[in-house]
Amino acid sequence: METDSINGLQHGIPDPEELLPGPPAWFWALIIFATLITLFLLFLLIKHLTKKSTSANTTTPIDYYGPALTSLRELEPLSSQLPLSDIATRASLALRTYLAKSKSEPALYETTSEFQARVSTQLNEETSTLLTELNHAKYSKSSTDPDRSHSLVTRSIDCLQKLREMNQPTS
Repeated sequence: METDSINGLQHGIPDPEELLPGPPAWFWALIIFATLITLFLLFLLIKHLTKKSTSANTTTPIDYYGPALTSLRELEPLSSQLPLSDIATRASLALRTYLAKSKSEPALYETTSEFQARVSTQLNEETSTLLTELNHAKYSKSSTDPDRSHSLVTRSIDCLQKLREMNQPTS
């Protein structure tokens, strides 16, 4: 019996791999084209993701002053019609909401006694005094007092403007 050799068979049959055709040219062109398209799409995806993240960092600050000022200005014509306790409640809510949102001041979530016991170190004396006075007016016997109501609303607007000036960054 004849033995096989490493390079080929002894009976003259060539190695079958030599007779198989290689990959056609269109196959290699397709591979190159698909690779280029994939790289292009990857580039677009990275560009899109980095554009989104930079635009997210340039958000405009939320305006807490405008809504608080609007609610206080709406109280001015009502100061002669509503009881003093209602005016004080609305003015206090406007100021406390502004403080809670713009300065992370817990005044909105505190009871009157908690607020007075703490007498916030973040607030100036005028703001603390006004908020305490508004709290007393909220819980006192309710009656219509146009002069005092108008005074509280005006002082609240002035206080809000001073708080905003304190929050404005200096350049």
